[in-house]
Amino acid sequence: MSRYLEALPEIVRVKVAYAPDLVPKLELTWEEARSCGLVEAVEEAVKTGREKIESLKRFGRGYLNAVPDPVIAQMPRHKVAFLVDLLESRGVNIFQDSVILRVGDSVLTLSIEYECG
Repeated sequence: MSRYLEALPEIVRVKVAYAPDLVPKLELTWEEARSCGLVEAVEEAVKTGREKIESLKRFGRGYLNAVPDPVIAQMPRHKVAFLVDLLESRGVNIFQDSVILRVGDSVLTLSIEYECG
């Protein structure tokens, strides 16, 4: 377990944002997302992100409220540890690298809030 992970509180905030224009670095299956406790956050990020994208298409880039906000998942530290191990096994260090991943047919960004306890 990395020193960053050891310093996290028992409940960790993980940000998930819809990012269809980015190129994913890796893919998670729905089962892996479920095991990590991310399914609800992924589904909500995709839903709100797609709604905001539609607003951008309709009203143009000047419509500032159309930028998708990240969804915040409150996750137990052990789920975050599982996620970190899974990503590291695929060559991504969540504490140093940008995490851009595909879940199903959607591309998302993912980040951990370090100082949230």
